[in-house]
Amino acid sequence: MLGAVGAGAVVLLALVALYSLHPLGLHGRFPVAQIIAFKGVLAFGLLAIGLLLGGSALAVLLLGSRRDRARATVGVGEADDSDDSDGTDGRVVGADDESVGGTRVGRNGAVSPDRASDQDPDQDQDAVPPRFPIRRRASAVVLAGAIAIAFAGSAHAVSLLDRGMRSGEVTASGEAATSSDFTVMTVNMARSRADAQAVADLAVRTGSDVLAMPETTVELAGRVRDLIEASAGGQFEVYSNGEGPTASTSMIVSADLGPYEQVAMGPTGGFGRVHLVPIGDDGRQPVLVAAHPPPPVRANMTEWRAENIGIVGLCQRATRPTVIAGDLNMTVDHSVLESIGDQMSVCRDAGIDARIGGVGTWPSDVPAWAGTVIDHVLVTGGLRGDVGEVADIPGSDHRAVVVSLRLNGTGDVEAERRSRLIDEG
Repeated sequence: MLGAVGAGAVVLLALVALYSLHPLGLHGRFPVAQIIAFKGVLAFGLLAIGLLLGGSALAVLLLGSRRDRARATVGVGEADDSDDSDGTDGRVVGADDESVGGTRVGRNGAVSPDRASDQDPDQDQDAVPPRFPIRRRASAVVLAGAIAIAFAGSAHAVSLLDRGMRSGEVTASGEAATSSDFTVMTVNMARSRADAQAVADLAVRTGSDVLAMPETTVELAGRVRDLIEASAGGQFEVYSNGEGPTASTSMIVSADLGPYEQVAMGPTGGFGRVHLVPIGDDGRQPVLVAAHPPPPVRANMTEWRAENIGIVGLCQRATRPTVIAGDLNMTVDHSVLESIGDQMSVCRDAGIDARIGGVGTWPSDVPAWAGTVIDHVLVTGGLRGDVGEVADIPGSDHRAVVVSLRLNGTGDVEAERRSRLIDEG
C-alpha cells in the first residue's frame, strides 16, 4: 500500500513538472517553481527511479511466478502419490481394509492413519493457493507506476535534447557589428567578484557587442570595458542602474550598434534593470534590456512573478527588434514564459535557436546537465540565435551565455505578428 502511494506521489510530481498546469498557477508557486527549474535532474532522476522500481517489481513478480509453478508441481506429485499408498509404511491399502475411529485397520490387524477422515470434504485436493497474492498485486501496481515515472523522465530528457545540451563555440568575425548581425553575452558577476579579465577575454574571443551584467557595479563594468578596448580596439559605452555589488545591473554596448539613450525605469522588484532605446535610427536598431529579477524563493514569489511578467511584457509589446538579456531567474518551463505560448514566434529564447537552451547556467559548480537554465537572451522582431556558447567564468556562480544573433526579414514586429496570425488562421 505504501509503495503504491509513494509511486503515485512521484508520478504526480513528474506530471506537474512535465505538463503545463498554468491554468492552476502551479508553475509560479513555491515550491513547484523550484522543482521544475532543474529539468536535467528531473529527467535523469525520474529515469533512475523508474528503472530501479520497475526492475525490483519485475523481479518480485517473476520470483513469485516461479515459486507458484514449483509449488503447483509439488502439489500434483503429492496428490498422485496419495492415490497409491497410505504414506506411512509403503503398504498398499486394499479394498478389504476397514476404517475405525479415524484409523484404517487391515485384515492383518495393521493400523494406519485414515487420511480421508482428516480431509475437509469442501477442500479441493488439486487447488494450490498462490504464494504471495498481496505482494504480487502491489508489485504490479509499482511496476505500472515505474513505467509512468520512466516515461516522464524520458519526456524531460527529450525536451532538453531538443533545446540543445552541448555548448557551441562563438568566434569573433572580425567585422563591425550591425543591427542585423551582432553578438550578445550575459554574465552574472556574482556580487561584482567575478574575474574581470576572464570576462573581457571571453568578450574579445567571441566578438561580443553587448554585455548584460547583473550584480555588476558601474566601476567593475568600466574596468571590463577598458580591458576589452585595450585588447580588441573599438569603442564601448557603459550603462548601469542600481546600487551596490548585488543590486546593480550594468550593460556594455559597442558603438558600432549606434547611439543609445538609457530610459529611466520605475521601481521594480529586481536588482536593477537597464533599458536602452536607439536614437534616430531607421527602425532596425534593436532595443536593449539587461534585467535581473529576484529569485523565486518563498519570500520573493510575488515580486518574482511581477518582475518577469513585466519583462515578458516588454518583449510582447515590442514594435522593433528587442533583446532582453540577463539572469532572469526563470526557465522556459515556468508559467511566465509559458503564458506567452503562441507569442514565442515573436518573443523567443535565442539560446534554444542556437541549440544551447538545455545547458545549465546555474550553479556553475555542478555539471551543466544538472544545473538550471536561468540566464537567457530573449529576442523579438525577426532576430534569431545563430551560434551559442556557455562558458565558465572564474569567481562567478553562473556560467556566461553568448549568442550570435542575425536578423531574418525586415525586423517589422507588427508584420511578423500579422504573418503568424495568417499562418495560424
